[in-house]
Amino acid sequence: MIFVTVGTNQFSFNRLIKKIDELIRDGKIKEEVVIQIGHSTYEPKHAKWFRFESYEKIKELTSKSRIVITHGGVGSILTALMYKKTVIAVPRMKIFNEHVDDHQVELVKELSKDGKIIAVFDIDKLQDAINKKSKFSYKSTRENLVKEIKEYIHKINK
Repeated sequence: MIFVTVGTNQFSFNRLIKKIDELIRDGKIKEEVVIQIGHSTYEPKHAKWFRFESYEKIKELTSKSRIVITHGGVGSILTALMYKKTVIAVPRMKIFNEHVDDHQVELVKELSKDGKIIAVFDIDKLQDAINKKSKFSYKSTRENLVKEIKEYIHKINK
C-alpha cells in the first residue's frame, strides 16, 4: 500500500493529489493507495481518500504502507522514518501557492542529500521516484534524524 499525506497545512496541495490520481488512472500505480488530502480542493477519483484523521490513524496507515509519499513537513517525514518506511517527499512550493515560503524545499533538499528520503521537485518525476524505491533503503535512528533536523533548523535560523 502507498500512503500519501499532505499534512494539516491550510493550503491545498492539488498538484500532488492530481498526479497520484493520474498515475493510478493510467495504470502506473497498481497497488492500493490511500490519500490524506487535507484542505485540497481536488478529490481523487481513483483512490481511497480522507481529509483529516487522528494521529493514531495516520500512524496506523503509515505502519501498513510500503511507501509514504508526503509533503515536505517535518512531522510527516519523521513519522514515516520512525516506521522505517521509504519516504518520497514532494515539497509544497510558494510558486504554486502551496505555502507562504519555500522552507519545505530547503528541508527536503537537505534530507535527500544524505539519502534519508527521496526528493521530488518536479511532479512529473514522481513515477520515477516510486520505481526507484526498490533500490532505496535508508536506515537511521529517530534520534539521529531529530538531531540532524534540529541542526538544519538552527543553521537556517542564523
